[in-house]
Amino acid sequence: MNSQEFQRSAVKPVECMSRGWSLLMENFGLFLGIGFLAFLLLACTLVIGWFLFGPIAVGIYYVYLRQMRGEEVGIGMMFKGFNWFLPAMVVGLVFLLPNILGQVYRLALRIAELLAIYNPNELTAGAALMIMLLGLLVSFLTIVGSILAHVTLIFAFPLFSEMNLGLMETVKLSARAGWANAGGMILLVILEGLALLVGVLACLVGIFVAIPLIWAANTVAFRMVFPDTASQPNIAPPQPDQYSFQ
Repeated sequence: MNSQEFQRSAVKPVECMSRGWSLLMENFGLFLGIGFLAFLLLACTLVIGWFLFGPIAVGIYYVYLRQMRGEEVGIGMMFKGFNWFLPAMVVGLVFLLPNILGQVYRLALRIAELLAIYNPNELTAGAALMIMLLGLLVSFLTIVGSILAHVTLIFAFPLFSEMNLGLMETVKLSARAGWANAGGMILLVILEGLALLVGVLACLVGIFVAIPLIWAANTVAFRMVFPDTASQPNIAPPQPDQYSFQ
């Protein structure tokens, strides 16, 4: 398989979650640490985290893929993604765009609510209803946009480190592979969302297990679509001059 080929309809969502859990358990402490460190870097740096997401994602998938191949891994390897900082940053920003727009809207809504507290007579029942309906619409569009971004761009992050392609070539390959496996990818996103919800409900502690599990499941999905041909045995027949007849 050359660098431009991929498997179609290859993603099996339940198997991705199952194998992702097994992958996570192979080095649970390391992946828990990577997930917690990534959370701190992205959540505590506010807007800066939007620009760091792409490079960090590339680095995390780099570690997970090495673990799958049975190679040496370490927490410092999650920063390998900064070798592709600019293209990874661009992909990361586009990937997060639906969530960024949702966050901006929610911030604007909070400001409007504060203004309404100090000027209660300015907020009519009709305006309040419109704000509520707009909020529901924005939430819906954020979810749909996030799913579309996931299907289109999720493979771009591991592709940077696996194939070392240019920005546009990586995005195009990720989009073609993602939409050739759209059904499985969408179901996988739903399962991952449920895992995240369970993590949140588990006193928020479970989220630090759910997030590494999601990374692992996405890694398994990537490997289903882009098999690791380097680790596959060479089954080509021997050349004619290698046969010996007594």
